[in-house]
Amino acid sequence: MRRVLKILAGTVTAAAFGLFLSVLRPPTAEHPTGDAVVVHAGGRGERLRRALELMESGAAPTLVIMGGSVDHWPAAQRLCGQTSPYEVLCPDPVPGTTLGEARALRELVSARGWKSVVAVTSDYHLRRAHFLNRRCNPALAVQGVAARSDLPMLLWLGRIGREMIALVEAAVTRC
Repeated sequence: MRRVLKILAGTVTAAAFGLFLSVLRPPTAEHPTGDAVVVHAGGRGERLRRALELMESGAAPTLVIMGGSVDHWPAAQRLCGQTSPYEVLCPDPVPGTTLGEARALRELVSARGWKSVVAVTSDYHLRRAHFLNRRCNPALAVQGVAARSDLPMLLWLGRIGREMIALVEAAVTRC
């Protein structure tokens, strides 16, 4: 019985460590291009800044700011509806979660015939956002770009822990 418990404890520890490393080192595109750059809501502005850098480099003709029209995000609100030098769309996903954003993206992909997108979110959140965007849009090529979060270490570790739990939840959730 002790041997079984040791094996089980070792397996759980290895799985948790692997999941931690997975969240810690998300897939990040080097020179991303696509039909749209999609910014996931949240963060401290680093996500939108990174997406704007990509737009200025010509990564896509359309910028999608998930939840960009909400009152507490004035920097995004100022861009919503812009058509030049690139189009800016600001859908309000329901629910206002990463899963809701992936579903809202599915509607845009269907309506616009997009084949590829560049998803921008915080470094600690990229793995889950990428996973859900692919799960809800299986025919879509999704390139992830991490926006550096610059959070204090304890807060960053807390976010990583939360992402690990949320990633497991995402794995068992339907799109």
